[in-house]
Order: sequence, then C-alpha cells, then structure tokens
Amino acid sequence: MVCPACSDGLSTKLAFRPVEKQASTLYNRRMTIKQILDNKKTLISFEIFPPKQQGNFDNVVSVAKELSALHPDFMSVTCGAGGGKRTSNVDVAEKIISFGTPALAHLTCVRNTPESVRETVREMKSSGIENVLALRGDMPRDLQEGE
Repeated sequence: MVCPACSDGLSTKLAFRPVEKQASTLYNRRMTIKQILDNKKTLISFEIFPPKQQGNFDNVVSVAKELSALHPDFMSVTCGAGGGKRTSNVDVAEKIISFGTPALAHLTCVRNTPESVRETVREMKSSGIENVLALRGDMPRDLQEGE
C-alpha cells in the first residue's frame, strides 16, 4: 500500500502482509479484491458512505446488511466526505466483513498527518480489513497553502 500524501516511507513500514492462504470461495470474506478480479470477468459491488452523525450508524449498517444479502463481490466504504467521522468507515467495513462480504475501505490522506494515517492503518489491520484503497482525497475548499 502506498499513501500518496506520505513521503516518509510509510508504504514500506506498514505494508499489509497477506493472511495465511486458505480455500477461497467467491463470497469468502478473506478474499482480496485482486483474487476476486482474477476469478471473475464481471463484478458487482456497492459503495457505502459512512454516516456523518454517529446516531445514523445503525441505519447504515442495516442497509449494508441488506445489500450484503444480494451477494455482491465486494462493498466499498468511503471515508465520509463532508465531515464524517474518520474511523467510521473502518467500523462500517468491519460490519460488512462480519456479514460475509469482502470490504474495500478507503483511506484518504488529505489533511491527515503521517501519524494519523499510520493509526488508521493499524485500526484497519486489527479489524481484519485487507482491501484498502489509498487516495489523496478531495481537496477541501478551505484548504490553505501548505496544509
């Protein structure tokens, strides 16, 4: 994994190591996106936006569970553009995995320090999230030069 906003070698320090190999099925939550792509030509996926307010978390999880029942190949979880809590995408992705669907968690680096990115990666690893899409992220309108 390479974080485009980090120039301190973060990608080599926090590289995800593959889990022990096991038999994979199309709906095995331990399957990586690469394995899914290697096995199928056409994929179906859904993208979930984490709630901006923690009070709506259960609603988002309920929708994710309903979508999981449709057996998508994976579900992507954004970082909650527009003010969502940074760690809520990790929480949502963890729930998706518990439903038996592979999750792809977004990791944005804009306005985050290398240490906060490291902490998010640690949270992802401890939650069993193996599929990560590292992005620069949308530039906020109020971003000041040098931020």
